[in-house]
Amino acid sequence: MHTLLQTLEKAGEEGIKMLCADKYFRQQHPILAAYLADHPECCLVSCCDENQYTGCEVHPNKRGDPISSPLRDPQQTLRILRQHASRLQPPEFEGLGLRHIDPFWKKLPHCNIYQCFQPDLLHQLHKGVFKDHTVSWATASLGGSNAANDRAIDKCFQIMVNHPSLRHFRQGISLVSQWTGNEYKNMEKVFLGVLSGVAGTQVLLCGARNP
Repeated sequence: MHTLLQTLEKAGEEGIKMLCADKYFRQQHPILAAYLADHPECCLVSCCDENQYTGCEVHPNKRGDPISSPLRDPQQTLRILRQHASRLQPPEFEGLGLRHIDPFWKKLPHCNIYQCFQPDLLHQLHKGVFKDHTVSWATASLGGSNAANDRAIDKCFQIMVNHPSLRHFRQGISLVSQWTGNEYKNMEKVFLGVLSGVAGTQVLLCGARNP
């Protein structure tokens, strides 16, 4: 990545003339503003352990708690990494969950790598928030055994009315081992309708309000 983005170091500082849509040349300063990756790669790029959050300094055991944590500072990270490389053993290295990696972004102008990471919609929203959290919670709230709850949800998926814009899950969802983004989206479209057949009003309200 350092080799690929090396030209941005000078261009970001001094600028470069670029042709605009109106056919005029203007002085532009290209910078790294967005980086799309999954969580392990985000941690690698930001020099963090994989149990850390790349946005702020919250402790891994306190994620989800109603507390305020300071945002990660790239200049602070670079300073700590330099001290660690000099064998000074700064306590912040362990405290912030850092890894000794030479970051490719250290010389890129105006780059806050911690603000560059974009949401991973497939893993964070569709799989994380919806399937792993909302579906698991709503299924467990039915009150029966795990097997009985799964059968109840499957039955409601199977008896949903066919519609050209909706996917019909004829076998339910409990037997599906590998989900794609399209399958998550199709499941989301009908999930409240599925719940209305087996869950109480409070569960439906929570499911509807869940982001």
